[in-house]
Amino acid sequence: MRVDVIVPCKNDLPQEFIKMVKREIPVNRIIVSHAYPMGTARQEAFDQVQTEWYVSLDSDVVLHPGWWGKVWPLAQGEKVGGVIGRWRYPLEPEVDLYSDAMKELERLMGRSKERTPNGLEGDLLIRRAAAEGLRIPPLSIGEDKVVRDQIVRNGYEWTYTDEVVCDHMRSMNIGASFQVGYQYYAFGLMRPRDVLRRLATSPFKTTYAFLRTGRPRVYKQVAKYALEASGCLWAWALGVKRTS
Repeated sequence: MRVDVIVPCKNDLPQEFIKMVKREIPVNRIIVSHAYPMGTARQEAFDQVQTEWYVSLDSDVVLHPGWWGKVWPLAQGEKVGGVIGRWRYPLEPEVDLYSDAMKELERLMGRSKERTPNGLEGDLLIRRAAAEGLRIPPLSIGEDKVVRDQIVRNGYEWTYTDEVVCDHMRSMNIGASFQVGYQYYAFGLMRPRDVLRRLATSPFKTTYAFLRTGRPRVYKQVAKYALEASGCLWAWALGVKRTS
């Protein structure tokens, strides 16, 4: 079995990246889209997929050895529409520390069932039929939510690897959070009450993460949520027409 691999990328892919992909994945074709914005690029690449399953990668990921052997076995259920390869942020470990703290907090609060990750497009294996009807708006960031929602809408489920199988070589882009909130509202992906609810709880959650980790930089999460909420509320206050 071989799969198409889609990679949105502004520039040509480095040879080292291509070699890594072919080493870790049984590749049919590597489909690169240079379109802009990211949502358009992801859609353009998706429209060219011809295999039953495909892999969606960001161009700044490093797959761990044995990636395919850890991801593919999780795709065997009939209702599995996508498998998320867990990743870490080596350039900003506070992101991972915050996530670990939130899992611990949920257990302490009696919420033992772990929530499925958001379906971010860093390293995903996706059933082509599960994404049928996918139409990604021209989002410059955050298009992953559209992909996740479409697969769930089609009656499929997400699963994910227990262990980290990928390094995402980027830092948290707080500066884009306002734009994410604005665009999410405009395309019907975010409601003001939802972001306000999350913003209201974020200081408590982040303080817990700080006490657990001793890392002041985890407070960047509060800034991220505040900017997302501001962008969403700004679009709402301007009367921006929602497309869905």
